[in-house]
Amino acid sequence: MTENVAKTDAQESPPAEKNEIDEEKLLENLLTDISDRLKSRKIARDENLDPNFDKNKPKGKLDSTIKKNSAFVKKLGTIKEAQKESLEKEFAGLNFGRYVAEAAAAIADAKFKSQDIDAVVSLCMKIHQRYEDFMEALFSSFKKKFTLSKIADDPAKHKIDLKIICELTVLGVFMDKQGLGILHHEIKALIDSDKEKFEQIAVVLSLLRFGCKSPVVPFL
Repeated sequence: MTENVAKTDAQESPPAEKNEIDEEKLLENLLTDISDRLKSRKIARDENLDPNFDKNKPKGKLDSTIKKNSAFVKKLGTIKEAQKESLEKEFAGLNFGRYVAEAAAAIADAKFKSQDIDAVVSLCMKIHQRYEDFMEALFSSFKKKFTLSKIADDPAKHKIDLKIICELTVLGVFMDKQGLGILHHEIKALIDSDKEKFEQIAVVLSLLRFGCKSPVVPFL
């Protein structure tokens, strides 16, 4: 009887060797995913640091009408992750050069949600790779916004804007000196303004967690 119970237990218990193999496979897949993600981000950064504006110019006739381009500028103020592909496709058909400054201001003024950051950054990269003056226009718009507004005015927007700047810096749209300069200044201001009540600690921790995923924090 005892012998039969022992055999049953041995059959029901998964072999330790199989568990080890499964764990090794999971770890291998995880490391592959991380490696692939870092490689794709490195490629994007290199392309953004030295964009080929002639090569990136769309072929064929582009729409230069005020109606179409102005409507697209308005859409940039309400970017959603679900709209990313349709907005990128629409942008590809526009002659957008005269609207770059307006686009930059619309993005800096907008109040995005955390789940839409990737879509915002992706569209910024598309515009940057076609128009040489977009990067400076966008950086100036963000810098002006931070100069005129206080953290307490809208902490949620402030946090999302800094995350967007973090991504744009890591991916090479902003020069390191520009992006890291703003991030350092704003995070330091958050900490300096909240040494007693610690009301901004959640914002600071959120930024640091986000920065660790994008490796920018070690350079602050």
